[in-house]
Order: sequence, then C-alpha cells, then structure tokens
Amino acid sequence: MIVGDGNVKILETQDVKFQCQCSKNRLTNALKSLCNEEIQDMIDKDGQEEAQCHFCNETYQFNKIELEAMLETAV
Repeated sequence: MIVGDGNVKILETQDVKFQCQCSKNRLTNALKSLCNEEIQDMIDKDGQEEAQCHFCNETYQFNKIELEAMLETAV
C-alpha cells in the first residue's frame, strides 16, 4: 500500500523461527566475569552451580572442577 501496487518485487522468502544462541561456553564466560569472591562462594556452598538462560530456559550445570577452573581464569 505504501509504495504502490506492483512496485515491490519479493526476491526471497525465509521462514521465521526462534533460535537461542546460548551455550554452556557462553554461560561459562558470563560466570567468569563475576568477582573471585562470588565464584569461591559457589564452590564453598554446594561445590556446584546451576545457570539458566532467561530466553530459552535451558539449564546448565557446573561442577566443582569447572567452577575452580573459572576461578583460575576469572577476570
């Protein structure tokens, strides 16, 4: 309607779908950005941590070894 009848040429169509880009690696990097005290607190409390993507609700588990590795490389 805006450009007038016949003035638009559709070159390609594509299905639209939701696809979250989260991954355990992305959440690992997010956890690494926490201060050392917070990561150490996770280790001391349970020795593990669970993180959930707020877009797709995927849940990722991090064990004590993974948390300790994050602590060593935390920013």
